[in-house]
Amino acid sequence: MSKSRFLTIQFIPDGTGQVWALRLRYALLKFLLYTIILGFIALSFLIYRVADTVADHLQGIKSELLDKQYQISRLERELGRLGEQEQVIRNIISAYVNKDDLENDNENIDVMTPSGLIAKDFLRAYVTKVKAIEGKRKKLPVRLSDFPNIWPVSGVISQKFSAFQHGLGHSGIDIIASDNSLITATGSGIVVESGWDRDLGKMVEIEHGNDIHTLYGHLNRRLVQVGDHVEKGTSIGTLGNTGNSSGPHLHYEIMVKGKPVDPLLLLK
Repeated sequence: MSKSRFLTIQFIPDGTGQVWALRLRYALLKFLLYTIILGFIALSFLIYRVADTVADHLQGIKSELLDKQYQISRLERELGRLGEQEQVIRNIISAYVNKDDLENDNENIDVMTPSGLIAKDFLRAYVTKVKAIEGKRKKLPVRLSDFPNIWPVSGVISQKFSAFQHGLGHSGIDIIASDNSLITATGSGIVVESGWDRDLGKMVEIEHGNDIHTLYGHLNRRLVQVGDHVEKGTSIGTLGNTGNSSGPHLHYEIMVKGKPVDPLLLLK
């Protein structure tokens, strides 16, 4: 019959205090050691699972924040354009307030407004343009052949699409080509923007139906106006270096329901 083994620990105080001992079985010590090790492993696993869950949650929050950040960037751009359109509308309202100057429809009368001089024929042209866009938008084609899937210009990609992270990102692709190279519409649609943007410089935006838009930035010249209907492959401008740009190139975006998608996934 085997004898049990013990471990004796003596505690000797300083001075004349009484010496006392603690006698423990080796089996009990092993049990305590294994319990501590298993407890440490279980605690480590629990911490890992909690950290992994928190990381997934933070990643979801990060993705939402990045999406919101892009939307804010788009809204800032739209606000800039709306500011220009608001000035035009203010001019129109101010001009039509002075009815005496606009009674004779057969004459083009320049009307002085608080914002400056505005011509009567300009008012008619502006209203006609707005009506034209709205009328064409309802008739946008939905054929697969009109989908924006061809290259806007032949060149070398200098920067690819990337999602916004920590305030940085790229919502399209940059294509380097010769200055003044012709830029073509990648799909059929209606020109809904043709003007100036603080970052993109001279730019054109085309609506293709099904809430799909393409945007062409840093142009040198714009060859289309708002309201124009363009076919796939139609020249809409020339490549340039306008706006916030370090050299001649085209910034090209594809947006679906207001969100950017990687053009390289769609281009032939």
